[in-house]
Amino acid sequence: AAAAVFQFDRRREDSGDRPAAARLLRTVGPVVCMTVLLLGCCYSHSRGAMLATSVAFLSLPFFLGLRRAAVPWTVLAVVAVVYQFVVPAITAAVEAGGSSPAGSLVGRADGGRIPLYRYLLEQRQGAADLVVGRGVWAPRSAGPPDIHWEAPHPHSIYFSSFLYGGLIGLLVVAVLAGIAFMRAARLGGRSSPALWWGPLFLFGATGLAFDGDLLVTLWTVPRVEALLFWLPWAGLASSARAAGRSDVDGGGLGGKVSAPPSNR
Repeated sequence: AAAAVFQFDRRREDSGDRPAAARLLRTVGPVVCMTVLLLGCCYSHSRGAMLATSVAFLSLPFFLGLRRAAVPWTVLAVVAVVYQFVVPAITAAVEAGGSSPAGSLVGRADGGRIPLYRYLLEQRQGAADLVVGRGVWAPRSAGPPDIHWEAPHPHSIYFSSFLYGGLIGLLVVAVLAGIAFMRAARLGGRSSPALWWGPLFLFGATGLAFDGDLLVTLWTVPRVEALLFWLPWAGLASSARAAGRSDVDGGGLGGKVSAPPSNR
């Protein structure tokens, strides 16, 4: 959504000589796509996805500026109103646990995460498991009678990294996230399509706090969630590197190399 708005805004600035119909399409198209995506996010009833989306949208002023952030914020507000009030009033179909969509989300409490985390932590043995973890091949699922639901994996990349990689594994993930944040900060405020990697990384890093498995676990469905971390991480790495080269050359990110000043 952030990428769509940013690209739309850049194209609008550069499309003064385009036909009115083309300018209208470039204006309306990204907003429609953003609305559909946000409605899909809300009606998935996934609290992790909603939280991740909120964090990503809150970061937009840093990456896009207040003027560009106003468009996606407005769309997000409209979608939130539709999700909370309009559709329930039409369908009267609300999940058990609350009298409204927001109430049903709150009524689900921790979704069984706390009992899962507690049970998995109880499986550790000794100081070695604290420092180096239990290893990637240790059992990572839980279910009745230990907890009240079937959990095929620990449902958090950070908790998984600590549980199976110990403090060392958690430190590695923290370093990777720190590198991404520094590279995102380097891109903030620049006029570049690469800016959308920043909000996308925040989306993935936030959503995976309560879902997913180890970052190195991609071989079984649905554990491809780790791509929400690695894909924007790689995008930030390459974009920040390109930005560094452009700064050295004097052209800015994606810009042309400026001519040296004259001696006059």
